[in-house]
Amino acid sequence: MSAVHVGRNRRFLVVQRDVPKPRVLEAVSRSVPKAPQMKRWLDWQGQPTVSVAVGLSAGTIASGRLYTFLPMGDAAASPLLGHLDAPFFAHIDRRDADFDLPLNAALMDAAAEACTGAALHLAGQPDPPVPQRAIFDLVAWTGKHARRLDTALGDADSSIQTAPVVPSIPVDGTGWANLLDVFVWPDGAFRLLKATEVARRAGAWLVSSDLDDRRLARLKAMAESRALGPVSIGRTPRRLGRALRSLPRGEERRADHLAPLLR
Repeated sequence: MSAVHVGRNRRFLVVQRDVPKPRVLEAVSRSVPKAPQMKRWLDWQGQPTVSVAVGLSAGTIASGRLYTFLPMGDAAASPLLGHLDAPFFAHIDRRDADFDLPLNAALMDAAAEACTGAALHLAGQPDPPVPQRAIFDLVAWTGKHARRLDTALGDADSSIQTAPVVPSIPVDGTGWANLLDVFVWPDGAFRLLKATEVARRAGAWLVSSDLDDRRLARLKAMAESRALGPVSIGRTPRRLGRALRSLPRGEERRADHLAPLLR
């Protein structure tokens, strides 16, 4: 892992992983029947590597792109809010690639493994050296490749539901939650019923304000695509309801705004 500066105020966290050459050559062999021109790829020179870059500054990346040394076309969107580079076998115009091809699938799997390893390592540190949102970006895979991230987490003895990789308002000194237990505090000008106060009173895992609208949309998509429902995710609303009933009368009235969350 390394931090890279590109121009003014554009900083990236770059995660690179070498892919074992036997794994790549085996995938090339399985690809040849579908793409005969790949036969020459069996004489692979150099070390196969996958790289992922996420923003260290909040707005560094507007939308992620796939690269095969150079950026691919607009249709080749990255599965995360970051850029992903690998030696994919691309279409002749280099604008897109067939990710059912065994080589491309193996490289995308390796990228998911790189993201998983980096995110779990960084989130497990008492004081991570990068913003929480950057760590979340590594695992916030959506779309058709999201299952690869799920598999990589499973191989790391974790899961997308239980991995503590969602930035949250700290509870008991911990600023990470998992997808099952976290939920988003509703928008609204609550004068007394602040998210930080609710988190403290209820022990509720509320999403950190470090996640902007784009990242919240990804969080919701991650939950819904895995049949976890909308982001009143998991069991938190029941605990929250008990805490709200214990609030002083003036604050309790503010809880009326939360009725839809507590059903």
